[in-house]
Amino acid sequence: MERHGDEFPFAMWDRVVAKLRPLAARKRDEVVSQFERHDAEKTGSIVTDVFKQLVRRLTEGLLTEHEVTTLVRHYGNQQDLDDLVGHVRDHLRRMNFSAFDHLKEGLAFYDRNASGFIDGDELVRVCEEKGLALGRDVLEALMKQCPANDAGQVDYAAFGEQINWKETKGENELVTAGGTMHVNYK
Repeated sequence: MERHGDEFPFAMWDRVVAKLRPLAARKRDEVVSQFERHDAEKTGSIVTDVFKQLVRRLTEGLLTEHEVTTLVRHYGNQQDLDDLVGHVRDHLRRMNFSAFDHLKEGLAFYDRNASGFIDGDELVRVCEEKGLALGRDVLEALMKQCPANDAGQVDYAAFGEQINWKETKGENELVTAGGTMHVNYK
């Protein structure tokens, strides 16, 4: 999404930072105080949901929910990637995307040596061709969670299983309220 700013303007990190810069200058002490208050052990980490709430409160509606999610993805950890999978499944379900068999066929087409792995760029291309409008950065984050071979190619079956909301039992299993984020707020 960050690479396709014209299509996903709220996911552009530079845009989010530009919106936050004047606010951060005015509210620096309050921001530090709030983060320190929620980081009692002074680890530099806070719970993801608390981070979101603090950002929403401190920005007073300045950021959209998508821009808050961009901040979470920037500072987040594995838990946030798990949350992303849940959000992607939910998004695809709401968009009524159900062409997982066609997606799998398209991915298999690029697997010329039947190894079960394809290049990430090819995976992105197939997803775009099949109408899986998630944005490159989201697809890359999802690919990072899949097994890869020595050449860095992605296990496309694992990728498909990870996002397939139709065949995943308990679709919200990976959507959790926990997780921590490392935030250098000083």
